Amino acid sequence: MLIHDFDMLIFLLGKEPPISVFAYGHAYDDEIRGIPDLDTVMVILKYKTGLICSIDTSRNATYGYDQRLEIFGEGGMAIAENERNHTVQMHTSKGMEVSAINEPFPERYKDAYAAEIADFGKALTEDRLTNVPRDECLLGHLLANAAHQSVQTRNAVDFEDYLSSAGVGLGE
Repeated sequence: MLIHDFDMLIFLLGKEPPISVFAYGHAYDDEIRGIPDLDTVMVILKYKTGLICSIDTSRNATYGYDQRLEIFGEGGMAIAENERNHTVQMHTSKGMEVSAINEPFPERYKDAYAAEIADFGKALTEDRLTNVPRDECLLGHLLANAAHQSVQTRNAVDFEDYLSSAGVGLGE
């Protein structure tokens, strides 16, 4: 499931690959462990510019489909928060209560999916290519592979060496 996070990272940061990928993971769910797969993972990516990106993911968010983005920088912070049914929050001496997070995919992203399908249909009639460029797709998969390797070896993956040893050139 992290491939979607890597796609979002590339969308936000561009195709510049990181210099290092480090990941930890664990499977709490016996069924997922038996696949074998992980249900909880943290990935840390380091870039030449000094940027450090962390991605936390878990299949076990009992309070809803939690998908947030936080960006911290010298000029401030930007947050893309979870969508909720309403924005009312109750604060009392007993604590705080907020609306549940909207879920699942069809409900949460219905407008985005409708726009995507409409654009695809329009592209077909206009004979226009809508695919994500090859090097962006490749970078997402290579990040996922490097994160998996890091979990397996319990070491950071030098991503520049990883690309070189794989004989992969981005931007082709």
